[in-house]
Amino acid sequence: MMESWGLKSAGSANAPSVFGEFCKAQFGDVRLTKRAIRFAESALRRPESSIPRMAGGTDGAEGLYRFLANERVTPERIIGPHFAESAERARAAGAVLLVHDTTTFSYGEETKRTGLGPICRGALGFLDHVTLAVAEQSGRALGILAHRPYVRPAADESRQAQTAQEKVNKVGRKSQLDADNESLRWQEQALAAGRELGDIARVHVCDREADDYKFLGALHDAGEHFVVRVAQDRATSEGVRLFTKMDGMVAQMCREVRISAQGKQPGPRQQARHPQRESRMAKLQMSSGSFQLVRPGRSPCTAPKSLALNFVLVEETEAPEGCTPVQWRLTTTLPVSTAEEIARVVDIYRKRWTIEEFFKALKTGCGFNQHQIESYEGLVKLLALLLPVAWKLLEMRTQVRETPDAPATVVLTKRQVAVLVALHNRAHPKAPLPPKPSVKQAIYAIAGLAGHFKQNGDPGWQTLGEGLRRLLQAEEDAVALRDAVRN
Repeated sequence: MMESWGLKSAGSANAPSVFGEFCKAQFGDVRLTKRAIRFAESALRRPESSIPRMAGGTDGAEGLYRFLANERVTPERIIGPHFAESAERARAAGAVLLVHDTTTFSYGEETKRTGLGPICRGALGFLDHVTLAVAEQSGRALGILAHRPYVRPAADESRQAQTAQEKVNKVGRKSQLDADNESLRWQEQALAAGRELGDIARVHVCDREADDYKFLGALHDAGEHFVVRVAQDRATSEGVRLFTKMDGMVAQMCREVRISAQGKQPGPRQQARHPQRESRMAKLQMSSGSFQLVRPGRSPCTAPKSLALNFVLVEETEAPEGCTPVQWRLTTTLPVSTAEEIARVVDIYRKRWTIEEFFKALKTGCGFNQHQIESYEGLVKLLALLLPVAWKLLEMRTQVRETPDAPATVVLTKRQVAVLVALHNRAHPKAPLPPKPSVKQAIYAIAGLAGHFKQNGDPGWQTLGEGLRRLLQAEEDAVALRDAVRN
């Protein structure tokens, strides 16, 4: 059992805090634990800031750099307590979704950072495979259960691995070079997360990158439920291709749902798979069926010879002119015999978008890519420090959607609320904030400090980050002026 070293949170009881995600960190020195808490709390108060600003100045930045360089400070020790807290929240939720996805951190071709590997188009960087726990009923993000940063090998190393793989295939496909096969990272992490949660009801949720026969077979054989978007048009036991079978399924229900906006992707391949779109209400037609897949020829002999799985086809009808209609091909181990069961599978897949929001909180809200850490080892430690902060930022914005009428003190201190009200009312005397604003009123007022207009809809991560910085700067100025007057 990890102990909290007798530490106490420096923040208000009602203010957003990540104290509980770090107070049990075991560095062998309570001073290091205190520093981890201080840096994380500072990052939460100053999202998307540079390290000197995030750490409270030059001295704080030097302290953070020393912290990251300390041999006792490992990524596992930094984030381990957050994993444990996330698992406890998952147990309390009862039924959870384990959403898996990989994100990329790219630093361009000319970066001087050491230890990075090729990403795409000559850029260097690294990847991180993340498992995010999400409550099935509420959709609330419960925290990170696992993450696995890694660097892809250079081109010459990849060619050597490919040659070795071909030799393995010729002698019976008994293995697939576990160390270099990215699909196996999905499999290993998913199974490990399942074991961590024990008997808690759970469903693994993945996008098309996880549509790998080995991955599906491993989870199926382990008794793990999943909902995965289909990418491969595989052979079925009836000798008919999977997509043909799915296209022949009879529609069983229709629903109207709001689909999320999708920004422009960086490359033509990504743009083809994820076309740009604005949020809209969509009429979705859903059908289901059950088919048996045949093991592909390139899969190892250790994979099951066949897999009996359920499938759901979701197609948008009456899509607006010029918009690409939504189409989701889903495979699952959950039942799909009734309209309620089909709707559950679709709703589970729609909650996969939570991890995309989490990555935005990490990259834009915390500005991870902009921090000037010069080595892969240092970046991975900083990542472990900021992952719980990104989760907390996501939770704060979720409060606006789930409990918009809750008091603003759920996400801000009383002093921050007072400063915010004063700033807003000075700029907008004809539309003042009440003395005790709601969460939604406060978040929109914060975004307004960065120039956001309410009629433009929900503010983005960058706008929120800028507005929060301005609020916190005004709070610091107010405190400094008060102290100066007292002296």
